[in-house]
Amino acid sequence: MNFVHIVPFVLHLLFMSLKFHLLTAEIKRELISNEQVFTYYEIGFIYLSMFFLLIGYSIASLYHLKIYNSELNRKFSLRGKMKLTWLKFVIFGFIIICVVGLFSFILSMKGYQIIIFRLISVISIFVFSNVIVYYGLKLPDLFSGIEEKPSKQKYEKSALPPEQLRRYLKKIVRCMESEKLYLNPLLTLQDLAKKASIPSYYISQVLSRCLNKNFYDFVNGYRIEESKKILTNDSGVKKTILEVLYDVGFNSKSTFNTAFKKYTGMTPTEFIRLQKSS
Repeated sequence: MNFVHIVPFVLHLLFMSLKFHLLTAEIKRELISNEQVFTYYEIGFIYLSMFFLLIGYSIASLYHLKIYNSELNRKFSLRGKMKLTWLKFVIFGFIIICVVGLFSFILSMKGYQIIIFRLISVISIFVFSNVIVYYGLKLPDLFSGIEEKPSKQKYEKSALPPEQLRRYLKKIVRCMESEKLYLNPLLTLQDLAKKASIPSYYISQVLSRCLNKNFYDFVNGYRIEESKKILTNDSGVKKTILEVLYDVGFNSKSTFNTAFKKYTGMTPTEFIRLQKSS
């Protein structure tokens, strides 16, 4: 279905080509000499259609970004560098560029030539392009895509019976707890599937139907429990919060704090303070 995206370009090309080539040779020469092939209304139509097309793609990008985020949670135990907040800002920035460009175009159609708007548009496009290139080089995995999620129909057909779900769940839990796979910060759904000898799509199904969790939350639950054990350790060996988060499989303090508060209702510092006072 990717060929559909070329349809707007083809329509624009046909419109501009037919508009010009259907004219007589004399009119063509006159228009070219006057540097005005299209009327203001036609130029306005072309520009507005491009504007709404770009806005539409931007909105679609935000929608697919939301889906991509959920897929990351389904397949990776630790997001870390895979956070995509920056991409939201880039998309919103692109929308602003489009709006500024439209405003500049409307003013130029009315006879105003405000250089600052064109300058802002050019600079914004330059910054936008460089941000994409920068993150493309820094985080190439973001642009490598994710294995396609099974369709709902296929998922329903492959639904496991309750007994099989429970059997797989026990196997997954046993594998996680006996080998402490959650301590690996790079643990993925495929890694767990290989260790447990269970297809990855079945693991996702088991976690979703039995625990109402995705892979990301499932693994982080173990990590938080492990961190609580270390933080309440009375053996005399005291570790900093930073040391603890690395020990249990996190690689970012902000991610650890967010996950810790999600599972315990308090920050690691508050948890330590509570343990000392009790």
